[in-house]
Amino acid sequence: MLSRPRYEVTGEIEPFDERDNVQARGQLRPGSADCTEFYTRRPEREAGDGEIRAIPEFAVSELDHPFFPEEIVTVMKGGEEDLVDGPLSPTRAGISPERATEKLKGFG
Repeated sequence: MLSRPRYEVTGEIEPFDERDNVQARGQLRPGSADCTEFYTRRPEREAGDGEIRAIPEFAVSELDHPFFPEEIVTVMKGGEEDLVDGPLSPTRAGISPERATEKLKGFG
């Protein structure tokens, strides 16, 4: 473990919208509130993302793209308390109970 960071913060840190990552946008469902809100703020990404969604092997299935167990372990290790610091974001990313159920049942 490092005793101090190897970087220096020189300005205000802006929140990062995970949907700016193309893989995260694959989880957006066309017509959903999240999808509409994102493309309203980032209209330049909509056409390219639509082209990717039109490719059958990249289309979002009923269960999206489930993680492999190795990926889950990697994500969990990256979120351990000693690796994450700072305040929680004031903006909460929500998921409906129905959508969470749909995604979780896809693992079985």
